[in-house]
Amino acid sequence: MTKMTLVTLAFVFFQIVVHLSEDLLSRASMTIVNGRPTLTINISTAREHWLEGMLRHEIGTHYLRGINNNSQLWSSWSGRRKHGLKPINPTEEGLASIHSVLFRKDPFLWRAALLYYTVYQASQLSFTQLFQDIGRFVTDPNTRWDYCVRAKRGWTDTSQPGCFSKDQVYLDGILRILRYRHSIDFYLLTALGKVGEIID
Repeated sequence: MTKMTLVTLAFVFFQIVVHLSEDLLSRASMTIVNGRPTLTINISTAREHWLEGMLRHEIGTHYLRGINNNSQLWSSWSGRRKHGLKPINPTEEGLASIHSVLFRKDPFLWRAALLYYTVYQASQLSFTQLFQDIGRFVTDPNTRWDYCVRAKRGWTDTSQPGCFSKDQVYLDGILRILRYRHSIDFYLLTALGKVGEIID
């Protein structure tokens, strides 16, 4: 099955709107726009070798768990509060990150590890220092720039240490899931929708 066939299947089967953009900060994003599931892909960073993993991440995790969540008692914020559900992000993003590499020839999780490291370093360094620091791992200056922008987003004075820490959630979630991988019912984890800490 080709990569383009996967995009076509996503559109036809799930009726997902596929939007191509050069302005998206992340590689891709699954959202609901005007009531329609919309997959936005950053074409400036798109690579054929990660397209299938991106579809598994955005559609196979975020979209399917979101659809399943809509039929649960905890689908609203008040329902989440009533049932004492914890934040979904570590589990959601960890599962999505694992899905993105699961069927690759070399299923390494280096991107999540580098995002985690970059955020930590951003909390200690200026943008310029961070750009130089992660040069040990990322030689391409455009890719390095993207990592630094992600870690410093929201900061008005990037000459000072400070970070936007959301990107640490990927590795955090991956490690939580891998720690309990033998006891997790992955079908149930997807079927229950946007639940978080059922694995602890």
